[in-house]
Amino acid sequence: MKKKITSFAVICVLILAAFSTPGASAQNLTKTNFISVMTPQFMGSGSTRLPIVFRATVQSLTPNTTYRYFNQAARYTDIGTVNPGAGNPMLIDGDSAIYKYTTGPSLTTSANFESFRTDASGSYTGWFAFVYTTNARFTAGNYIIPSIVIGNTSGTTLFRYALNDSIRVLAFSTSAGVNNCTGIYGITGYATKNLIALYDNTSATGRPLVITYLENIAVTVATSTQFYIDSVAGKNGRWGSLIPNNNANGVRRLQEYSLATGSSLNFSNDADGVWLSANTVNPTGGITSPLRLDSASTLLPVEISQFNSAVLKNTVKLSWQTVWELNNSGFEVERSENGSVWYKAGFVKGNGSTNEASSYSFTDLNLRTGKYYYRLKQIDYNGNFEYHNLAESVNIGKPLNSEVYQNFPNPFNPVTNISFALAEDSFVKLTVYDAAGREVKKLIDGNLAAGYNTLSFDASGIASGVYFYRLESAGSSGVKFTKIMKMLVVK
Repeated sequence: MKKKITSFAVICVLILAAFSTPGASAQNLTKTNFISVMTPQFMGSGSTRLPIVFRATVQSLTPNTTYRYFNQAARYTDIGTVNPGAGNPMLIDGDSAIYKYTTGPSLTTSANFESFRTDASGSYTGWFAFVYTTNARFTAGNYIIPSIVIGNTSGTTLFRYALNDSIRVLAFSTSAGVNNCTGIYGITGYATKNLIALYDNTSATGRPLVITYLENIAVTVATSTQFYIDSVAGKNGRWGSLIPNNNANGVRRLQEYSLATGSSLNFSNDADGVWLSANTVNPTGGITSPLRLDSASTLLPVEISQFNSAVLKNTVKLSWQTVWELNNSGFEVERSENGSVWYKAGFVKGNGSTNEASSYSFTDLNLRTGKYYYRLKQIDYNGNFEYHNLAESVNIGKPLNSEVYQNFPNPFNPVTNISFALAEDSFVKLTVYDAAGREVKKLIDGNLAAGYNTLSFDASGIASGVYFYRLESAGSSGVKFTKIMKMLVVK
């Protein structure tokens, strides 16, 4: 009898142990309950950091319940572990049309997670996204599996699920190859924050080549992709992504999808992949020569390829060049003395519609001493307009006060420019420090005449991260000036 009681006790202990840790196995990354609705075929790699968007259903949860979550991306070797992979979550709330971006995913800090609420069947369908990083998982040729970490409203992790589909990683290159890709961007009249997918067919069937969002989402991603920084980020209706270099069909359809419902909206087709301004068949532009994809069905703003400024005494001459023009009434030149309040300085008539490059100029006369900023407001005949913030600031005469300005570009990789003004002849020290306060590089340590100065800082030999630059000046009159600014290196 004693032997039977002992056996029964062991069974009870095993049963209790199984039910005492219900989340232990559930927290392992499993390829279940995360079902693809629409997942792109391709994504990029490295410090280019472009967004990857997909639509999916999370299922087998408690009905009518709110959960916290964030997304990353895994490799097959992560399956069965508590590691959801790598990448920075781009958090999308389709109901409130809010995007959030974080480099520190967490279920306990509001900035680092988003929430969804399940329906009566315990499911939720929505848009999800992440931004790839320099993590080794994102190596060209690898297949990445999007993942989701789910927790309760207290921040306790409940599940780690992997999508039932994968995405192939490509590298930007000017050579053909199954693992190579080329940058691509475009301008649409579609609604900001909605999603756009690129297909290699005109019927939008099968998996899209890529999916991304339409700017402006009011979120900044630290990227080293210059074409995205210059031509996409923060500009309404624009998008930027990549396409494979081995792509015989090219891009044949641009399809807009609703952020709130996922339903199909506007689209543009091209039967052979050779669009008005770009041949998307087997491209080899890499990251340095991205394709701009335009369609004749959208009245697009003018793209400006060059913008220059020249100063002669108290006169500023601006000159710029367009690649081609569509529906261009002209350019309103705006001027600012602080970079925030703008005034109309003049208007230059446009050339309407042309496939030829056009050159323009504008002269601003009789300016007083100071620092000025310029921008162009391109206006269509129908009244639509687009701002082109391409002008560098210009300086007239001697500065009234010493100042140091935000470096540009920022974030940067690997070179940025630091500008400062000296109200009088001064002994100047300009030094770069890391986040721990250690000196990284002294850019100048000597005498400079009064005026405006710009120095370049090359971060090739240092790691990604936050850095600071400190300007110290002692003027000939004995007046001292010190200011510290922050900058971000992204590799």
